[in-house]
Amino acid sequence: MRPKISFHLISNLLLFVFLLNTTAVSAQSQNINFDKLIHDFGDFLLTSGPKSYTFNFTNSGDKPLLIQTVISSCGCASPQWTKTPVAPGKRGSVTVTFLNNQGPYPFDKALTVYVTGEQRPIVLRIKGVVHEKEKSLDELFPSKFGSLSLKKGFFDFGHISKGRLYSETVEGINNSKSPIKIEFTSSLKGISIEANPSTIPPNGRSSITIKIEPNQLSQWGKITSYAKVLVGGKEVSNRLFPVSATLIENFEHLTAKEREMAPIPMAQKSNHNFGTVKRGQKVEFSFDINNIGKSEFQIRAIYSESGSLTFRSPSTIAPSKSGRVEVTFDSSKERAGNISLLLSIIGNSPIRPVMNLIIQGTVTP
Repeated sequence: MRPKISFHLISNLLLFVFLLNTTAVSAQSQNINFDKLIHDFGDFLLTSGPKSYTFNFTNSGDKPLLIQTVISSCGCASPQWTKTPVAPGKRGSVTVTFLNNQGPYPFDKALTVYVTGEQRPIVLRIKGVVHEKEKSLDELFPSKFGSLSLKKGFFDFGHISKGRLYSETVEGINNSKSPIKIEFTSSLKGISIEANPSTIPPNGRSSITIKIEPNQLSQWGKITSYAKVLVGGKEVSNRLFPVSATLIENFEHLTAKEREMAPIPMAQKSNHNFGTVKRGQKVEFSFDINNIGKSEFQIRAIYSESGSLTFRSPSTIAPSKSGRVEVTFDSSKERAGNISLLLSIIGNSPIRPVMNLIIQGTVTP
């Protein structure tokens, strides 16, 4: 039985995730390029003291650039940066020290870098897991793929947009007494997974890098690649490595005028409660979407994580007009209990690139 989740909790969580992901999309710029945007400290102990990392960047523009300030999302992450102008082609840096004084917990902190002349800040991230005491390898690497154990058995990039390359890493370990060679074969063009090193000695570790090139993806919205894992040249049976992301439009380079003229979708209601239905029953309902912007709203994709929802909608909504998203809920594809589902609309609005509609109710046996 699924637990009942309050509407306000879902709304607040979605807002946080949306802001986090849309900020991350605008992380790089044309004039300042960081060698990497995310650093993972991995696992370490609370008693090991502060951890520091330096993000290096290059001025790839034709004018000197100056970092105005760097704002940390937490007082536990203290930044220092190059305070003098960086000439074209030259290097600068942002160093962050994680104080490691907040107790044992997973952390993911953001550093927002404001640069003179840049319309949008650059967002850097540090993450890791602080432990109170030493953990066993089985606890640190719980996802098993034969002789290969990973810290995570899947990866979700969240929101991504075309025009950028995205990458993340997952650590793996050889839990056997012999060397193993590992390979990953993605099921989708544009998503690749590589291990370094690809041959891991006994009890040795490898960094598995997952890359997404959105320009090679052919669909909008939710995308998932189910990668096969090969250990020693043999496919691990009954186990895949899912990599997912949600592809939205890239609005980074819109002018102020283009943003002013952009479409703005607004749902007349953003949630629907279908009440109580007997399992096996189908329920039909709809959401009306108004376009209060100044240009045509184009619906790129509509998706739901649940197979119990089917839907249809217009592909476009003219300015000052409305369109209807018709939804059918098939309760036979859900377990009995309280139901809370999301329906996401991907569109060409820079103000609201993703519109989430919430569907709730109760299914009885």
